[in-house]
Amino acid sequence: MATSGAFNTTGYQGRYLQFEWRRVAVDTAGNTSTIEWTLTGRGTAQATWYMTGDVAVEILGVRRFTQAARFRLTNGMLVASGRVVIPHRADGTMDFGAYVHAAIYTFAINSHGESRFALDPIPRASTFTLSPASITCDGTASTTVNITRFVPTWTHDVRFAIGTYSHTVNNVATSTAFAPPREWINAIPNAERGACTVTVTTRNGNTVIGSRSATLTLAVPADVVPTIDDLVFTRINNRVPAGWNEYVQNQSGVTATLAGAAGTMGSTIQARQIRGGVMLGAPFMTDTATLTVQQLPHAGSVPFTATVTDSRGRTASLTKNITVQAWQPPGIGTSTVDRALVNGTLDDNGTYLRVNATTTTSSINNRNVITRSVQFRRVGVSSWTSSGTFTSGTVVTTGANAINTDYAYQVQLIVTDSFESAVRTYEIPTGYTTVDYRAGGRGMAIGKVSERDGLELAMQTTTVQPIRFVDQFGASQSRGFAPGLCLSSANPAGSMDIHNNTTTGQLIAGNTYRVPLNAATINTGTFVELEQVAARTHRRILRSGVYRVRGCMLVENLTAGGAAGNFVYACLETGSPTTVPVGSSNNGTITRYAIAANNASGYVDLAFDTIVAITAPQSIINLAVLFNPVGQSGTIATPRINLASNYTNLVIEPVYFT
Repeated sequence: MATSGAFNTTGYQGRYLQFEWRRVAVDTAGNTSTIEWTLTGRGTAQATWYMTGDVAVEILGVRRFTQAARFRLTNGMLVASGRVVIPHRADGTMDFGAYVHAAIYTFAINSHGESRFALDPIPRASTFTLSPASITCDGTASTTVNITRFVPTWTHDVRFAIGTYSHTVNNVATSTAFAPPREWINAIPNAERGACTVTVTTRNGNTVIGSRSATLTLAVPADVVPTIDDLVFTRINNRVPAGWNEYVQNQSGVTATLAGAAGTMGSTIQARQIRGGVMLGAPFMTDTATLTVQQLPHAGSVPFTATVTDSRGRTASLTKNITVQAWQPPGIGTSTVDRALVNGTLDDNGTYLRVNATTTTSSINNRNVITRSVQFRRVGVSSWTSSGTFTSGTVVTTGANAINTDYAYQVQLIVTDSFESAVRTYEIPTGYTTVDYRAGGRGMAIGKVSERDGLELAMQTTTVQPIRFVDQFGASQSRGFAPGLCLSSANPAGSMDIHNNTTTGQLIAGNTYRVPLNAATINTGTFVELEQVAARTHRRILRSGVYRVRGCMLVENLTAGGAAGNFVYACLETGSPTTVPVGSSNNGTITRYAIAANNASGYVDLAFDTIVAITAPQSIINLAVLFNPVGQSGTIATPRINLASNYTNLVIEPVYFT
């Protein structure tokens, strides 16, 4: 594009014509440009002048100059000039063509030239800016359209449009302000922002000069969110009586339903979620409009939260609570049941029962029906006899003089509520008598009433003479339980003093005993003893014979190294105070327990019940745990030995003496 230009014709012996032009005026309102043009002789030739004729100039296809008469054409000679008004297109652009010919020296036309030029455009539609270019569509925030016009008399139509909504301001000179109404948010249903098109149309009177457009960003206000009408709860009674109108912990359930969820100002609901039903831990949850919890695990004010998400990605939540009454199964705490007299005085020959018990129950707003009852039966009888009720924490005498001293009884305390029962059974021995003979002469009891054939002892017994045994044929075996059995050289004969981790005392079921180690790695053939006392005077057998050793334990904190095939052995150390003679005849039955490769459980249950022959007095019986005798190594991280609950302690029983 240009405001001036030129071109040359072809020449004769160096002489030619040059066409030049320049824009000298612009009529913005009229959308025209005025140019001035000249035609001049140019070029150094053999002759000073050449006779020339039939000269013509055409601009925009219109002949602007013609000269048929011949004249002397010299270098620099002005042949012709003129002025042309060129109308532009509606958008302000324009280009034009010019053509020149002449007959230089000859009578025939032998010089030609032409070219086409693009004029600089004439500004048409006014320009504008938006301030600001982004606003919140809340009905109050506005933007200002600032217009720059090229002709002072021009006016403008300003139009704002989004979706089906629009607003136009006419006859605007240089600026106008507009606040889009809040309802225009409906045109932005699926996003938090929308594009509003602003168009400025420039007019010259009734004539449209042109238009320009820009985008105004409309933001959806933060308060435009979806709505939830309600979160409705429907009780699932399960075993709870409907008339209670209560949620009960561990008994009732509930269905929570999201009601009336809707989008706002054009949006739609895309997702629903309900979560809750617990006070602690992971909640119950569903991605639908209904959440059902079959059994409520916690008591108190239990929350449920419903959340919806609309097509704009906006969320809304509603939290409501239900009150769940605390309930736990009934229980019987510290309690005793003994023989007593009618006035409640404890007596070994009483024919009444003295009950002193505490119970735990749940009130549930005083709706839970609690009963505490007593029943008894003679041992060996299948049916029970009801014996009234008792009160928690209060001593009660019951039994109606029916607890015969000649028999042992079972007594049950029963606590029942509206849902479950707790039962505890007690054994009531016969009445006391120093010696009692069973009818028929085949039974005798000391310290109680005889209830079966044979001898029954219910008194603490001290033996001062050997006990002789005979075999099934009645022959004496010259074997006996003598004072020579002592499991601790420091204690009297017949006592048990079992040590662990240098602490004297019995190994009690349910307790945990740590095993001291010299090293963390237990290699092939290495063992860990339950007893590691420097003096090694414990479990010393002072009498040769055959002994049964039984019990079980849990070895914890184990890890296995290498491939599968690692083992833990439970065995007995006998004869030697320092080593476990693996595979020898005097270590009793060895039970092997495999550990998988890279064992993750970290524990092994060891059970033992074995017969050990002691051939020399002063031998030691010591329970040991042997690791990896197959040649692979593993590790123990502070191992622990737990005696299993089905044994009260380590049991060592003489079978017979030699």
